[in-house]
Amino acid sequence: MRKTMITSPSAMKYAPDSSNYSNADDESESDIFNRNQIAQNSVDSLIGTMKSITLPSIKPQSNAKQRINTLEDATLTQYKLNEMTFDTVGKLSSELINTEDHIKQIIQQLTDNFNNQLRALRIEYDHRFDLQRAENKRLKDGFAALKEESSMTIKKLNLTIEKLQEVQTELGETNDNDDFAQLARVVSRGKTV
Repeated sequence: MRKTMITSPSAMKYAPDSSNYSNADDESESDIFNRNQIAQNSVDSLIGTMKSITLPSIKPQSNAKQRINTLEDATLTQYKLNEMTFDTVGKLSSELINTEDHIKQIIQQLTDNFNNQLRALRIEYDHRFDLQRAENKRLKDGFAALKEESSMTIKKLNLTIEKLQEVQTELGETNDNDDFAQLARVVSRGKTV
């Protein structure tokens, strides 16, 4: 009598079915995790089945032909189990390679996205730096022009005050407290009115 679980339909479920998986490029991280869980469950189930297989015992009262048939049946059972195990390990190995490739693609994509964002930030930084440098130069030039204009205005104002004082002196109207005298003192100290 043969005692084996290999011939049962449920025993054939141990190898993961690759038709259940979508294209590796379209998978999310949770899909990869689910696939890994399915593969782990397949291995665990296969190991459980291998532990639970009971090989037929050889009865001492059987003749040599019965003993040989029993050993052949046990060998066939073990061969089928080994074949199923080999197929499962091959499929899992293939799935591992696919998962590794997919993870490499994800890492490459993240690296490329990071580098592109960094490049865009660098371009934006350089552009803003150039704008700020141009604005600083414009302000510096404007300040220099205003300073020069202020200096020229003070010189003109001093000349005008001197001429007005000369006119006042010629007219005989000299007063140190008048507006021109006060303006001359303020301008001579470098202040503007």
